[in-house]
Amino acid sequence: MEENVEAKDKDDDLPDSENCQAREHSSWDYELVHCLIEHPLCDFALHFGSSLLLCRHPRRKEIVERTKAMLVDSAKSA
Repeated sequence: MEENVEAKDKDDDLPDSENCQAREHSSWDYELVHCLIEHPLCDFALHFGSSLLLCRHPRRKEIVERTKAMLVDSAKSA
């Protein structure tokens, strides 16, 4: 039983921002989230077609918001 709890905790962890960035689809409100990492090593990356990567992480909304904040910060410092 303890193994299942540890596996769930691992799935719920927010990956580090260097290896995990995403953006929401323009009209589907976090149902479809595009992975922005070129060659993700993540278990939640779903290849769709030849070039589209989708994110299935349970906390993908937070990943999108974090990515937006990173882009704003980098634009300010440029």
